Amino acid sequence: MAKRLVLLTNYYPFFRGEEYVERELTHLVERFDQVLVVPTMRSASMSQTRVLPPGAVLVDTRYDSGMAAKARQLRAGFPHRAKPIGSTPWNLPVRIAYESYFEGRSREVAARVASALRDRDLSDQDSILIYSYWLYVTARVGMLLAEGPLATWRPRVVSRAHGYDINAAASPVNYLPARSRLLTGLDAVFPVAEYSARRLRAEYPEHAPKVGVRRLGVVPAGTSPVSDRTSRVIVTCSTIRPLKRLELVAEAVARLRSDGLDVRWVHLGWGAEKYASTLVESSRRLLGDAVQFRGHIDNGEIGEWYRAAGASAFVNVSTSEGVPVSVMEAMRAGVPVVVTDVGGTTELLPQGWPYVLDAGCAAADLAEAIRDVLELPDDEYRRLGTSMRREWAENWNGDVVFGDFADELIELMDADG
Repeated sequence: MAKRLVLLTNYYPFFRGEEYVERELTHLVERFDQVLVVPTMRSASMSQTRVLPPGAVLVDTRYDSGMAAKARQLRAGFPHRAKPIGSTPWNLPVRIAYESYFEGRSREVAARVASALRDRDLSDQDSILIYSYWLYVTARVGMLLAEGPLATWRPRVVSRAHGYDINAAASPVNYLPARSRLLTGLDAVFPVAEYSARRLRAEYPEHAPKVGVRRLGVVPAGTSPVSDRTSRVIVTCSTIRPLKRLELVAEAVARLRSDGLDVRWVHLGWGAEKYASTLVESSRRLLGDAVQFRGHIDNGEIGEWYRAAGASAFVNVSTSEGVPVSVMEAMRAGVPVVVTDVGGTTELLPQGWPYVLDAGCAAADLAEAIRDVLELPDDEYRRLGTSMRREWAENWNGDVVFGDFADELIELMDADG
């Protein structure tokens, strides 16, 4: 009897993002006989960017994201939609449309996945667990697979939950579909941060027993802090998009330089071409050679980049986050961080960390915090770097947290067998 895990992602191993999956998968393939990796938003134009480890098999489906497809999915989902929650006469039409589209899209994706799974020679003797990486479409697809084509195996369905898939305020329409339906149908929901778990338990107390935090992490790279206060290199690492507020970083660095501090800013990551190019152009006008945009760097190379760069501080001033991998990577390198108090970011940090800013902070606030870090006495700066590294090792070491979670998934499967 084979133990098979169906892992539902958005894009992985295609395109960018979902970096945690790459790290976690190495532990999943050690526990399960086979991991079927199913990207649910992979368009025809996307190429595979990550290599799956032995024991993981790609179940490749194509996702049509055009307007005609959205209209088709909205119509198909309308009869099966979940009832909108907390609606008023003003927002009810939008929420009905959203619920319809969400359900239609989920059903279309589930049908394509079911068709692809027919070629996988699943035995009646196999044990199957369905693991959704997001509390959104992937979770609903998992439920539909369990109710339909995989019903013979009576699989349990579990889901992680991160940021955008929990926080309705991050949605363009201030609403997330099918919340009650998902929480009713899933066997367990694993938010990656306490703030997310508290939100779910408060909003859906009847499902509170299903909700439990399971942390993410980054794997070891190097054995000691590699930060360097004297280099005055400020690092950011993210997709370039508005909610990351990178223009605020540019303005803060410009303020510091105008005050005589020879600060340089390096950004790792890219984004949608038009927006990213505009940000690069405006930042270079402001900072000249004092800013460098390195573009995308593979996850496995981040640790080596930190060792070579000698960064002085890491900055994340996002308006919304789950638990940011970029902050963990800086902590692993022993680089002091300056962050905004959003999502689960502060859960990463040592108690009483002094460089946490309000979500709506101004460039002057950020500049002041960066200055404070750069002007610390050497012994205090080293102490902060050591505390960063220690906090990562004790709570956010990916080899530990991902290994423990993979063991838990096996135990969940064995409990049925």
